[in-house]
Amino acid sequence: RLLCEMPEYSAGGGRRLATAGSGAMNVTVSATLNGGAAGTIAPGGVPFFYYEHPTISSATPSALDAEGGASVTVEGAGFGGLVDCDASYASYAHVRFGEQVAAASSVADAEVTTTATVGLGDTTVQVSLNGQQYSPASATVTFTGTYAPVIDRVYFDDTATKLVILFDAQGTNRANLVGTFACASVLDDASVTTLQGTDTAAPRCYWQSSRMLVAFLSAKTAARPGTTMRVRTGTVAAPDVG
Repeated sequence: RLLCEMPEYSAGGGRRLATAGSGAMNVTVSATLNGGAAGTIAPGGVPFFYYEHPTISSATPSALDAEGGASVTVEGAGFGGLVDCDASYASYAHVRFGEQVAAASSVADAEVTTTATVGLGDTTVQVSLNGQQYSPASATVTFTGTYAPVIDRVYFDDTATKLVILFDAQGTNRANLVGTFACASVLDDASVTTLQGTDTAAPRCYWQSSRMLVAFLSAKTAARPGTTMRVRTGTVAAPDVG
């Protein structure tokens, strides 16, 4: 495997970034192991597309419920940069609401549609044509209300004796629990079973902050890298407002 930094594609010297009706330029990528000396470049190669970042003029509706789920249309220009080359590339397009990402439902040069994610307050909306790099251009929508807490990621602490369940930026009401408590007070049966493993003692948890739930681990835990944790229905809610 080779890791390369994509060079900038120059529009100078008579070379054009885009051909008529297309926002992308197709080049062939090949590899060499000794600096590109004659006869050392691997035959064949794979296609690679350069495209200009799309521009964004608006996102409608601009007022959304915090729980998400509404259809949103992002208008602008240049969204068809990759789709014009190959219609299957539409599956790469995504829309980002703040830090939350949604797949595009449809892609045309002047607009992209998607389903709103959860969100809080004024939120920046950006579009990616390749699912990795987001346009610096953006629009703003406003989410009203709160949404059911979302687990952002799960990871071991530095000692590997605790599992950290980190919720997203909205945080939680900590399920109205203080001190240490049975993890089953917050996490579903499958999650508790994973934490407990073959130990006879039920796992214990505590809230380090409104975003961070910490579970103590024994040597007999079944938790491993990539372990999934889920909240028990009806236990954790959004932070109290007011």
